[in-house]
Amino acid sequence: MIAVKVAAWQAPLLPAGSMQALHLIQVRSVALRCHFPMLLFLGEPNYVPSPQVIPRTRMRYDAYALLISAISWVLVPLFLAGLTGIVRKRQ
Repeated sequence: MIAVKVAAWQAPLLPAGSMQALHLIQVRSVALRCHFPMLLFLGEPNYVPSPQVIPRTRMRYDAYALLISAISWVLVPLFLAGLTGIVRKRQ
């Protein structure tokens, strides 16, 4: 899974030691939410992909997340259909 850079618009009020662990969980949940957009319950709604440009590319993080989400809407159902046997190769 490719991590998505996250911009925090609202930081929770927690002790300083637990902020790093909480931030890692929230970053991962945003990445999962971008890769599997049909899982709407994952992630904090205040955390979104950053509008900054990805290094060595011309694409922004939020544009990349949108592209991955659009591709996931097609590939994830096809993958699940292939696993369950709904979609089979003609013989």
